[in-house]
Amino acid sequence: MGHDQVNQTYQTVGGFVNMGFQPENLLKGESPFTMPEPIFKSPRSLWYMLTEKVKRDWHQPATIVVNRGRCTGECCNLDRFLASITMAPSFPGSTDFSSSPLFVSFPAVPNACLDPTKNIVVELDYTFTFSGPPSAGVASWELAVVDSTGIHVCVFLGFAAYDSSGHAHIAFTLNPNQSAFTTSGTDPAKIAFIDVIAPGGSGISSLTISNVTIHFNQ
Repeated sequence: MGHDQVNQTYQTVGGFVNMGFQPENLLKGESPFTMPEPIFKSPRSLWYMLTEKVKRDWHQPATIVVNRGRCTGECCNLDRFLASITMAPSFPGSTDFSSSPLFVSFPAVPNACLDPTKNIVVELDYTFTFSGPPSAGVASWELAVVDSTGIHVCVFLGFAAYDSSGHAHIAFTLNPNQSAFTTSGTDPAKIAFIDVIAPGGSGISSLTISNVTIHFNQ
């Protein structure tokens, strides 16, 4: 219902219809307007998409091409895995633990595969077992990745916290970078947990290190 000065009060009835519009029909000399159809019959959906040619991008970024070119043979997978490492106290009752034996071997990583500007990262799970009530704390860590001679080395010195159950998952970045091996031309082949010292009086009886992963080129 409306009102104006010419027609006074008037009433109108209106409606609208959605029409399909395909401008490509103009190229075929046909009307671009199409009748409404269910979506599964629409030429703009299933029929159109199923008959459309596949479009592939054959041009990959240069960085991907370069990286693929470098990954050949023994350089493709440089991670090294150790299920667990046995830890022993310095003396009975001590909370100063070290690897037993001190150096644990893994398949050597060719120094030619290492980027001298990048680092080694050691990732692991560890658990302290308490002889008394468990509690959270912070332990001191010294670990190293070395070559077969034990002379050239990347090391971590620092601290890592553990929760009240004595457990933690941690990752250490070793220093210096991998130039320690690329400059000397030697291959990293061993890992050692030289010192893991828990707080005195914490009642820790043993230390278990598991799921050790040594990541190179990080």
